[in-house]
Amino acid sequence: ESPAISGDGRYIVFWSAATNLVADNPNSSGIFVYDQFTGQTKRASASQNGQQSFIESVYPGISGDGRSVAFWSNGSLLPEDTNGKLDIYVYDQQTEELLYLPIGEAGDASSLAWYDRPALSWDGQLITFASNVATLVSDDTNNTTDIFVYNRQTAAMTRVSVNSSGVEGNDISRYPSLSADGRLVAFMSSAENFTTDTNGDDNGIFVYDRVTGKISCVSVNATGIQANNSSFYPHISSDGRYVAFSSYASNLVPGDTNVCGDGDSAHPCSDIFVYDRQTRQLTRTSVAADGTQTDGDAGAPSISGSGNYVTFSGRFVTSLTANANGGVDVFLGPVFPLGTQLSSVPQRNCTSGSITLTWGAISWATGYRIQVDTDKVFDNPFVNQTVTAEVLEWTLTGLEPQTYYWRVQAIGENNRSGGWSTPESFTVNWQ
Repeated sequence: ESPAISGDGRYIVFWSAATNLVADNPNSSGIFVYDQFTGQTKRASASQNGQQSFIESVYPGISGDGRSVAFWSNGSLLPEDTNGKLDIYVYDQQTEELLYLPIGEAGDASSLAWYDRPALSWDGQLITFASNVATLVSDDTNNTTDIFVYNRQTAAMTRVSVNSSGVEGNDISRYPSLSADGRLVAFMSSAENFTTDTNGDDNGIFVYDRVTGKISCVSVNATGIQANNSSFYPHISSDGRYVAFSSYASNLVPGDTNVCGDGDSAHPCSDIFVYDRQTRQLTRTSVAADGTQTDGDAGAPSISGSGNYVTFSGRFVTSLTANANGGVDVFLGPVFPLGTQLSSVPQRNCTSGSITLTWGAISWATGYRIQVDTDKVFDNPFVNQTVTAEVLEWTLTGLEPQTYYWRVQAIGENNRSGGWSTPESFTVNWQ
């Protein structure tokens, strides 16, 4: 359960009760790391001397570079952990050492942190988490759960669930997410004193800038009006531009009318939204390609590092795809409409040094970007051009004999782009 993947896709960290994943594993549960390159699995929640923990360790997070794994544990994995409370550990895959963050060091036994997954910066030096322990910073007097950031290099602990004047939130904050550089922290909160447009009756999604000390609400519609129902589970893109979250609100985008449940249990369906912090635009992504709304609650969003795609889970009677099964499924959808579909494939063998590439029009596009390269990875395309919406072809001349690859994507308003089309190839052979 609770899987998370490193930024490069190599490592997958998860909780498991399986006893056969690693050798000498007497415990029924723990945190494990699977290396997709080597096929090897190691246990991250082992004590410093190699003995397994017989106490619960849960909700792992992993750094973008895959080196650091953070998780909660109420077991003593290191000799210095003597408080008998819930704490955060960080496992270093390179040195195979554990770092202990004594979150439950002070206070009585009932003062425990929330079981929210800790989030890490790309290099793993910054860790953000939720806790209701009141002694992590000196001025914590609100008697509720806050969001903190811990710097492993300086051992500094900072609370970020505060308003732009540094005043602590007056209600609970949870579910933190961190940008790759650790500058921006997204989280959910019921506090009504963070921004002037905060609706204290419902949970909102906020982003705190650790450099400027400013906080903003992102669970708002295009006119800046906050969601009229609760929002949950924010996830911020690597560069901090996009924030994905789930919400029961019906006023974030036009036409949000889907209702889940019957009779007394009827309620607005939870949908997945993505807020663009640069353009201040909001997009609902939990809809079918033709705009059809879901008939079930969608949740647990995770946005790609680039901000182009979002995964989420849901149980839908009428599925977003053609394989509705009535159970809970996981979906992958574009934040913006999918890339163009090629209307014609160029001839595979070109007997001259020129060729015309064509593609189909996309209704929402204001332009297209085309790339041509001699490598299908497109690391260094020799054609990387943007054209207007009226242009649906590109002619190449003076080509040398070899194989070429090309792809195209649609560009919309505010420079939003769809996904790239499936790369096509052609070969020039005019000798």
